[in-house]
Amino acid sequence: MSEYWFRRKTHGWGWTPQNTKGWTTLIIYVLAIIALTPVIMDGRVGTYLVLIHVFTAVLIAVAYYKGEKPRWQWGVSND
Repeated sequence: MSEYWFRRKTHGWGWTPQNTKGWTTLIIYVLAIIALTPVIMDGRVGTYLVLIHVFTAVLIAVAYYKGEKPRWQWGVSND
């Protein structure tokens, strides 16, 4: 893959946005969560939680396929 949207974190496991595509993906995720506010205000907590899980799974899938291979790391890697 020539261009990663997300780079591996330097400490721990996971990703951080690396370029505008990664940041755009993260902003869309946050806006989608905010857009769910009416769902929780209507008292449909179960629906809210299911949608949060779905949106988070989609974000993780995008980061996995468009980012560096994740692994535990404690500082700057030499690879």
